[in-house]
Amino acid sequence: MMNALHLYLSDVSLTYPIHADSVAAATELQNLQLDDGLRVIDLPGTLLDQSYLVQIWLLNNCIFVWMGSGAEKPRLDSLSTAIATRYSPMPLITSIVGAPEMEEQQIAQRLARRSKRQCFVSCQLPDHVPELFGYVEKQVIKKLQDEGVITK
Repeated sequence: MMNALHLYLSDVSLTYPIHADSVAAATELQNLQLDDGLRVIDLPGTLLDQSYLVQIWLLNNCIFVWMGSGAEKPRLDSLSTAIATRYSPMPLITSIVGAPEMEEQQIAQRLARRSKRQCFVSCQLPDHVPELFGYVEKQVIKKLQDEGVITK
């Protein structure tokens, strides 16, 4: 039996085959620990009747954070990154995919400063609940503190 992983980038749809033994591993994505130094953490929640989902990938030298609505199909419309350098007190930020999103870039910059790692952030949260951005960022920071990635 062959399943597939579907990744949606704006209007582009990519499909990758997944073998049956990989499907069993994919069902345990909640706090998945792999030998290669990758840890995947799912962080679902709700604020003001708006469900959200956060997925954090902790790698050896970087962090990837995807934030989106729990009610919509996952997508990657935008992606920003931030990295600390010795030449600037604040991490440098840039947009990689899509139009630059200010909230996304600021979250990436704050996470990079606190974690001392390169951070990739994709923020697909709905705009109609402005409190959601700050709340979800606090939940991500709390989880990263619990994981020992950033200090309290």
